[in-house]
Amino acid sequence: MKRNKQPGYLDGIKRPTDMGVCPACGNAVILSTQQSLSETRVKPPWFSTYESILLAIERGGGKDPHSDRKFIHWACNHCLRTGKAILADSRAQTFCDCYPYLAYFDEQRQCQECGAMYIFDKHEQKHWYETLKFWVQSRPNCCKACYQKRHPDQKSISP
Repeated sequence: MKRNKQPGYLDGIKRPTDMGVCPACGNAVILSTQQSLSETRVKPPWFSTYESILLAIERGGGKDPHSDRKFIHWACNHCLRTGKAILADSRAQTFCDCYPYLAYFDEQRQCQECGAMYIFDKHEQKHWYETLKFWVQSRPNCCKACYQKRHPDQKSISP
């Protein structure tokens, strides 16, 4: 069977909705038109395919089965255009058994040392995963202040 490459099709079959909810802003969008989900940009992990990533998002976010991430990280065109999110380069990331980042957006986290809430910002994430080559399932455990207390002689691992 000849594969239909039109938007909204997977392996020649029309997807049920071609709709998903952007994890950065919560808006419903047409998945096949989103830049961060373009087939030429996405490098699927060994356990998945491009098509299965889109289907997982379409079915409710695509919980990453091999990490603590509750969804596949991507962002809609509006979030990319307004700067709420930035594109990720999945080919520059280190991953094996979990999904790569397709976009980065600010993520609120709680410091395990002092309990304060802090932001793991999109630029810091890009630096961690694409420059420093940390595994994509790694996360910071503490805020910058607690990190500096614990490692006074080290520079921050932020950009």
